[in-house]
Amino acid sequence: MNEFKNKEIKRAYIYTRVSTEEQTQGFSLEAQSDEIKKYCEYHNIAIKGEYCDAGVTRTSIAKRESFKQMLRDIKTNKDNIDAIIIWKLSRIGRNMLDLVDIVRFLEEHDIVIVSITDNIDTSSMMGRFFFYLVGAFAEMERENIISQAKNGMKKRAQEGLWNGGPAPIGYNNFKDGRGLIVNQKEAEIVKAIFDMYTNKRWGYSKICQFLNNNLDKYATKNDKSWSYSTVKQVLDNPTYAGYIRWGKQQNWSTKRRKGTTDEYILVKGTHEPIITEELWERTKELRKDKKAPEKLQNMHYLLSGLAKCPECGASMVSQRSSRKRKDGSKVWYRYYCCSQWANKKAVCKPNLIKANLLEQQVVERIMSFVKNPNLPEILAKRLGKSTDIKELEKKLKSIEAKIKKLKADEDKYYEYLVDDKKLKILKEEKILEKISEINKEMEQLEREKENLSTQIDTIRNNTLNIEKITNMLQNFEAIFNNAPADKQKELLHTLIKEIRIKKTDKPEERLAEEIILHFSEIDLMKFGKEEDQKPFEVTYGTVHHLLS
Repeated sequence: MNEFKNKEIKRAYIYTRVSTEEQTQGFSLEAQSDEIKKYCEYHNIAIKGEYCDAGVTRTSIAKRESFKQMLRDIKTNKDNIDAIIIWKLSRIGRNMLDLVDIVRFLEEHDIVIVSITDNIDTSSMMGRFFFYLVGAFAEMERENIISQAKNGMKKRAQEGLWNGGPAPIGYNNFKDGRGLIVNQKEAEIVKAIFDMYTNKRWGYSKICQFLNNNLDKYATKNDKSWSYSTVKQVLDNPTYAGYIRWGKQQNWSTKRRKGTTDEYILVKGTHEPIITEELWERTKELRKDKKAPEKLQNMHYLLSGLAKCPECGASMVSQRSSRKRKDGSKVWYRYYCCSQWANKKAVCKPNLIKANLLEQQVVERIMSFVKNPNLPEILAKRLGKSTDIKELEKKLKSIEAKIKKLKADEDKYYEYLVDDKKLKILKEEKILEKISEINKEMEQLEREKENLSTQIDTIRNNTLNIEKITNMLQNFEAIFNNAPADKQKELLHTLIKEIRIKKTDKPEERLAEEIILHFSEIDLMKFGKEEDQKPFEVTYGTVHHLLS
């Protein structure tokens, strides 16, 4: 681990962050930025980049796009900085694990953090100790704030009051955001959904199809099309029967559906119901009786989300069908179908693709690609124009020599300004004019130097990436064939950006037209001259056992 002893900070990035509510409490981005810039000016630190996340709450770094871009720029050594300077430690985060990971990442790149309000500098062991200590207190403060907020929301829910947030379809928020008022037009849509499901006994598919075919009358809250999930959300929401439910999902932002619990508050609300309690109870009973789809343990879909619908361009998802054998047992068939059709009906067509044929085609194309003996040269050609940096380094040295000479000239002219003899020969205005010209020329050369340094770093990093990618691909077959299905899926998703499907009315011809790789935009269907000339033919006997 680097100790960063007496590390001199010459170049730095500055990072600022503010949530919406903090902007009214003196934490504005401008105020933070001004304080940091004053600090940098006083300590003669050059600011090489400014990154800010506006209106972002104190969550993990996952939602902070500017912060993540800063880390990417550090990883590629874009500006060869020495430090990140922040106004306060909480601007980076209050999550202790995030803070530890960030410090480790920066240590690997020989970069320190300076927090000017907390007076923390991680270039020393003591600075890192205080960094973690302040981080621990910040996390405790955050947890305390969350706990207090949850207690307040729990109390409101127990009193039958709406806790704010977007109102469900059928209601609008009061102006203060803390109450619900019936939206009569939307309420009719809610009543229609409950009537179709509970009284008419329509399935989700039929309800979706009906709603999406009549969007002028049955629009969603955001004027989007209906899906299974939005219909289910309406049917599962006790708000419509006059109840307030709170706490069913714990820590949704991190746990998602895994945070669902049965220990939640359900009380009569103060708002007006849209449906009767009797209809709500009947709907609940009907929903209970619905059988969950049969789970098939060995049915895997390696390309879900990668294949794109030939009709609308949406991702294609898993679909299955079955038929009974004479002995009563079932045989299952795997397909990929348009997600727009699967979730919303009426929006697109199924455009079914036989899963085993598409997976076989894609895997065989990949294997052909990774076995190519000229793979390193192909990748070098596709990923970078040239890895020869000698000419660029020669130019860089020339510029550095020019800058050195100009600095010497500048020093000479400054000496003239305090030399009475020289001032008699050269006027002061003329000397200052010369110094100004030198400064302008040096600024231009410094920009050229920075651009050349960036080009050289990019080529070096690109060369390293090519070697890594080549090594991974050359071992792809052995890794893939010995991996379980979930890991095979992960490998394919790492390698492939998207699969574009041929548009045809014949399902047996509905296969990949383009297979685009993530890292180079190479299309495997057009890769190599032989592949371009030779059309793909399905070979049924060679597919991997997990694909069949």
